[in-house]
Amino acid sequence: IVLPMAGILLILGSRLKLIREAATLLVKYERPFGPSTDKVAVSEATGDVPFVSLHVPAYSEPPDLVIETISSLLHQDYAPERFEVVLVDNNTEEESMWRPVEKWSNEWNRAHPNGPVMNFVHVPKLAGAKGGALNRCREIMSAKTEFVGVFDADYVVKANFLEDLVPAFQASSRLAFIQT
Repeated sequence: IVLPMAGILLILGSRLKLIREAATLLVKYERPFGPSTDKVAVSEATGDVPFVSLHVPAYSEPPDLVIETISSLLHQDYAPERFEVVLVDNNTEEESMWRPVEKWSNEWNRAHPNGPVMNFVHVPKLAGAKGGALNRCREIMSAKTEFVGVFDADYVVKANFLEDLVPAFQASSRLAFIQT
């Protein structure tokens, strides 16, 4: 799936096949400014909140910038065992651009064995630019994934991002994506 990358795009994982139809469907989720009053619903079947996979495609980005982005994603006010971050660095030739991110990701996983998991993959040759990287993210993401978030490598989110947006998907079966 090739997706436009302006800000953030959140897609309900089980509805990925509906993206074409969703592009023509106008569904507006409105809430007052300020913190969300909606709460993430817990599944009756599992007793868990939905599993979310956050995807970041990267190409020749400054390591400090990428680390700031993934750090903001990993520090969500959301059950740490119920989300992951998947970063695919594609076609970056200069090792000094991606090795520090790889090292930081490995250190994060050692320090946080109970999650969230930080999946870092460097692919030296990958066709498709951002779309190719996002397709690789989909191949890597957890099989438990119910929601997918896509982020530019230079986008920092607030800690309440998932807590604010996941309820919107749970509230509407017609909602396939949100761009913020």
